[in-house]
Amino acid sequence: MKNFFLTLILFTFIGCGNSSQEDNTDKNIQGKDLLPSKVNPNKQNSKKTEKDKKKKDKKKKIIKNPILFCDDGQCKNIEKEKATEKNYFFIDFGDNWVPYLFTEQSSPGETKQKNNYRSTFLALAQNRTTEDSKKLKKGQNNYLELYGIPPTLSVLQKRFLNDAQKKCSRELDWDLFTRLKNKMTYSRSHPRKYFFRFRHARKKYLRWARRKGIKKTLEHAKEAENSKKKLPSRLRIFIRAKNRLAAVNEMRKRFICEGIVKANYLRKNYFDLNMRRAIRKFEKKHKIYNWGHLTKKIWKKLSNSLLENNFQSLKRVISTRVAHSLAIFEDGTTKVQTKDGIKKGPDLIGKYTKLVMQDLGIDTPQKALSWFQSYSPEYFNNLKIAFKLPALPEYYSDNMEFYIKISVGDVWYDVPYTPDGKRKYAPRGMLPHLYLYTVYKGRKIMLSSTGTTAGGWKKEYKDKQIFMKYKSSDLGPKEWKYIVAAPVWFPPKSTPPSDLTTKANIKGRYRTVVKWKTLGPSYASAYGLVMAPHTTTITRNGKEEDLDRGIRTHGSVNYMSIKVGFSHGCHRLYNHLALRIFSNILKHRQHSRIGQKKADWTHFVPGDNGKTLRIHQKTKGYYYQLEPPVKILVTRRYIVGKVKQPIKELIRIPDKKYPEESDLGMQIGESGELLPIETTDSTPVEDGTALKNQASVKDASSLATSGKTVNKKVEKKDKKPKKDKNKKLKQKNKKKISIKNKTKKPKTPKPGTN
Repeated sequence: MKNFFLTLILFTFIGCGNSSQEDNTDKNIQGKDLLPSKVNPNKQNSKKTEKDKKKKDKKKKIIKNPILFCDDGQCKNIEKEKATEKNYFFIDFGDNWVPYLFTEQSSPGETKQKNNYRSTFLALAQNRTTEDSKKLKKGQNNYLELYGIPPTLSVLQKRFLNDAQKKCSRELDWDLFTRLKNKMTYSRSHPRKYFFRFRHARKKYLRWARRKGIKKTLEHAKEAENSKKKLPSRLRIFIRAKNRLAAVNEMRKRFICEGIVKANYLRKNYFDLNMRRAIRKFEKKHKIYNWGHLTKKIWKKLSNSLLENNFQSLKRVISTRVAHSLAIFEDGTTKVQTKDGIKKGPDLIGKYTKLVMQDLGIDTPQKALSWFQSYSPEYFNNLKIAFKLPALPEYYSDNMEFYIKISVGDVWYDVPYTPDGKRKYAPRGMLPHLYLYTVYKGRKIMLSSTGTTAGGWKKEYKDKQIFMKYKSSDLGPKEWKYIVAAPVWFPPKSTPPSDLTTKANIKGRYRTVVKWKTLGPSYASAYGLVMAPHTTTITRNGKEEDLDRGIRTHGSVNYMSIKVGFSHGCHRLYNHLALRIFSNILKHRQHSRIGQKKADWTHFVPGDNGKTLRIHQKTKGYYYQLEPPVKILVTRRYIVGKVKQPIKELIRIPDKKYPEESDLGMQIGESGELLPIETTDSTPVEDGTALKNQASVKDASSLATSGKTVNKKVEKKDKKPKKDKNKKLKQKNKKKISIKNKTKKPKTPKPGTN
């Protein structure tokens, strides 16, 4: 019996051990995170695990030179060599991106040639410092997109995230600005004019409402505003005045909420100078070309939410990176003749921008916000992405032939003042334009068209006096041989000192200082961020020389002058367009990199208390030389007005006092004539040849009446004796009897006459 019980107990222990082992194996099979070390491995299991590891390592490919590839909203790393083989396009979205003009080497193997403005451009784009290398204060921002320096993606990311957290944006009335149609302007003398207009209109409306028996006036006004019926004048004027005053106060809330100004900067019911400055800042932030007044452009931006405007800024930044990275020109500004008529040309920049945003998955404002929320700012430091995009047109290559045509449009040579000192109106049917062509297989293909400026009547400084002088734009064939990044302007001696100096607050006192930004290098310089001189290659003493008459095509911070179309003879472009055109020309044209050119130029201007200010420049800018140069043809359309040749002399400004001993300048007479002046027109016509029958004009009044020139040999002094001879002949003829009037008795001559 004892043996039986012992054997039974032994079998039960063995059975329990087997059951526990089976349970553990089931757990091992079902468990996902259990490590092999927790199970007692045998030799066969260890061999299997090593083989599995080798198979997994083979599946995981090591990417030696990875680049991010994005397609249809999905991004992954691929080898850069394979992306190159598949002709993928690479676009640089990194925070350290600069246009090609501000690079320091053309290829990785080249030695770097320092570009002085590169670090400044990066600091401004990254919103770190001002152009004077001063750190930005808290809440201060560089809104320089209007001047050709767009913000980086990390700066935009911060803007997106900050605006998404603002509660004040939910309290703004977006629909108010959609109801505004008329222009609103700033008045220095009447900063509260819209408040007083509203109060006056409300009084008249309430009186009218009482007569009509209307009790609920506010509800009545709302219903009337939403109706499409024609409203009575009192009610219509009241609604317009109410909306305008509401717009002034709503803008105040908007600008404070958006962070453009501080809370105490703007006053309620005031459209004063501070409000106008805030509007100008709003224009700079959202790249609106305007005068600081409230127009349809402003209303449209104010009716958008903060997220929508930020999305538009992102779209412009990506468009800039696409245009520069792919080096494409077509922006939809050209016109093409088709069977159905004239249509807009291709917009490759807009097309590729749309495709890139779709591949990134940020083609809507909300998607863009989610994209920025999912990455840290460091992600955008060196972000380069490959895209599978349609091939560029066949005329694109590494060495393209370019051709530039600049039309100065309609030209006025007439003196711009009337005898009583009023400015003359000089309308033009065609403003100046710059047309960029590429020559492919013997035909010209227009790539882009942009507005520019040409010469006109400008102020000139001579012998400490201000005169008017016509500044011509040289016509005929020229060439772009040099392209200068971050150029420096060397003003001529005839430049008024007021254009070179300004008042600045220095230790609590306003003092006269030099306008260094105007001189450059600066985005606000007279030449902007890039310049190309108009030169002509001549041979002198067996050597080739560049004939330069001071005419340039360049960028400009004075963007509203481009809409008007006048300059001192140069052809101004918007800074961002000038950067795009010249950078892309360099990418598609053989060139040599000269680098930073030295200078030693000194100029003096009057300062405070009889002191003089010294201007000294040590550089001309960063130079590139095109090989061969790009050909240019400068033409004009019509000479509008009576004067057919440009007047070369100085003209005195009416109602301005000049020293009695000074004999400079021509005076405008009572009937519009001028004192004797000499004008020679050396300006070529459209085909590049000089005008025929060049003559010196001695009497400008003849030009003002008939448009003809007077013979150079005829002098004004000879006219008086001729008049005296005619008088004597008339007196002699008084004795004789005319054939027609024989019946009349001759008059007796006066004593003392022959």
